Amino acid sequence: MFDSELVDEIVADVREKLYPTGTIGFYSRFLGIENLLRKQSHDIYRLGVWGTPGVGKTTIAQTAFNLMSQDFEAHCFLEDFHCQVQGFFEVTSLNKKEGLQLFNQFAFPEKEPSDSNLVEVSKKVVEYANGNRAALCSYGRALKERAKPEEMEVEFEKIKQNSHIARMWEPSSIKPLLEDDEPKSLAKLKIINLSHSQKLVEVDELSRACSLKEIVLKGCTTLERTPRIDQLKNLELLDLSCCTRIKRTELIEMIKPLDTGGLREIESGSMVFST
Repeated sequence: MFDSELVDEIVADVREKLYPTGTIGFYSRFLGIENLLRKQSHDIYRLGVWGTPGVGKTTIAQTAFNLMSQDFEAHCFLEDFHCQVQGFFEVTSLNKKEGLQLFNQFAFPEKEPSDSNLVEVSKKVVEYANGNRAALCSYGRALKERAKPEEMEVEFEKIKQNSHIARMWEPSSIKPLLEDDEPKSLAKLKIINLSHSQKLVEVDELSRACSLKEIVLKGCTTLERTPRIDQLKNLELLDLSCCTRIKRTELIEMIKPLDTGGLREIESGSMVFST
């Protein structure tokens, strides 16, 4: 296993030197995508790229597209496309070496720092970002060209306290929450968006969410029935557009008994209802 990983690392390093993409850590991840695609037939294969927010899913997908599309006469890149996939590829966080490279690219665009103290502060920032590509770019821009270690340290502390910069959770801190599959109270839920959930059949539990104001189920093509909305007195928006299994006539009948100030279809046949 170690030998295989070492070979992959060497191949990725050589590729980056021969065919630089400008995307740090790209080739080590692209190898994984390549390996998955090679195992498939020549038919259309839909591979899902997933990972934590800001880890670089779109960046990796776009760079892979730019590299592979040269073999095709016609091609296009769709950033927001929903369909059922046949396999998954996880985009992993950058390692410390890659993270430091990316941070330096933004914080010190002219030349990497030679001051050992400045390097140490940079490593602290990289450690805090936890390999998240978007966070490293953001921190790098905010700390750009801080000439003195103490200046960077002070500015970095300000960034950590800034409520507008979200800290990515450690996986271990949310694991108990994800493993707990007991029903949760929906009493305070006000907005829910389950658009394009391709395996969603029913949402009966939403009838208990008495505070709901917006329900968006756009493009849920497998959805067979809607929640009982007669109990949802605060509902202001119900979007069922492109829900092909929901019968509009039955839905209209369900909405009719509501008071005159209730939901109305904003446009005939749109399946979008609003107050």
